[in-house]
Amino acid sequence: MNYSLRIVAVEDTYGVGFHNELISWLIGSSILCNSRPRIRRMPAKKCNHALYRKLVGIALAKAFNNWKILVVIDSEGRAPEEASRQDVLSHIQKGVEEHFRVAVVEPLHEAWVCLGLGGPRAICRSGKGAIRFIETTLGVRYEKRLLEKIPKMREFTFSRLLEERDFQVYIQGLKWLLDC
Repeated sequence: MNYSLRIVAVEDTYGVGFHNELISWLIGSSILCNSRPRIRRMPAKKCNHALYRKLVGIALAKAFNNWKILVVIDSEGRAPEEASRQDVLSHIQKGVEEHFRVAVVEPLHEAWVCLGLGGPRAICRSGKGAIRFIETTLGVRYEKRLLEKIPKMREFTFSRLLEERDFQVYIQGLKWLLDC
């Protein structure tokens, strides 16, 4: 059987629902092909050798050679290349590197949420500014669990993210992952 496995590995539980909404919108907008990856919470913290052993183990158990994993992380104020190298790429063993790509959200996923809610770019790209904007706009204290709920709101605009460099890298990673 020729089975392939395509995984988007995200940092936290609520990121799964958030990325599911993003990918649904990208498919519905014909930006991505009509193929869906599995979206999973990373089975361990980033920058941890166990994470990569577990991800590779999951992939090899399901699809011996035909697998790809897109890891999506926050930069947390670092340059995207530095975050990618430190948190992911430096931990991947030789021989499986071609199965991995990394997309880095600058500085946090909340920046994409802030932008989708219509926030000014300068505010959204500062971690605390993004969270304050989200709280002010929604009139609630921000909690991580809101990450998966906000994109379902009618005032959320995904198309605003298309102008962002890190979102374009994310789309390119998804196209690589899905062979679009």
